[in-house]
Amino acid sequence: MNIDYTQRVQRLARIRLRAEVARRRAERLRSSEEPPGGRSTGPRRRGADATEPTE
Repeated sequence: MNIDYTQRVQRLARIRLRAEVARRRAERLRSSEEPPGGRSTGPRRRGADATEPTE
């Protein structure tokens, strides 16, 4: 078997594996951020703007 071909196949396998791991990590992060009622449709606001103003 050609060495270049073998190295290319192994490299592509590593890239595919890395992409799969990244996809699963993104899914896990997305599911942990979802509110209990499901995914929100609007943009989320965080920080001082997210709460009602206190005076």
